[in-house]
Amino acid sequence: LSLAHKGKTASEETKRKLSIVNKNRTRQDLNERFWSKVDIKEEDKCWGWKGSFGHNGYGLFHFRGKTQRSHRVAWILTYGEIPDGLLVLHFCDYRPCNNPKHLWLGTYKDNVDDRNRKDRQCKGSQIEWSKLNETQVIKIREYLELGYSKSSFS
Repeated sequence: LSLAHKGKTASEETKRKLSIVNKNRTRQDLNERFWSKVDIKEEDKCWGWKGSFGHNGYGLFHFRGKTQRSHRVAWILTYGEIPDGLLVLHFCDYRPCNNPKHLWLGTYKDNVDDRNRKDRQCKGSQIEWSKLNETQVIKIREYLELGYSKSSFS
């Protein structure tokens, strides 16, 4: 029977076949495709990303029908699924790194605590929307210690 007799057009049949091919893509093919984009070095070194990047410096990889950060895919391919509510964090703090030994799972709070512990957060005038610079803050604190009220600065 022709496709017309089955109620399908040629393009529908082609899409169906391509869908089957994509679903049958083996884990080995995925591994080869992903790791070919990673600059694998010694075990203890950062493994940089050779593919495309997002505006924030993380590597990007098309995985499971959407664009994902490459270090998350590195985790999944190496260790398995990422539990709900957890992030993949970097020990090395190098966003393009995909070395599984440099990655760990943590909560959003763990990520913030890690950033603060390493003193990597923006402060003062490093924050683009900051209204005061460091000198102004020091001066205001001096006036407050002298007994001036907060309302006198508005």
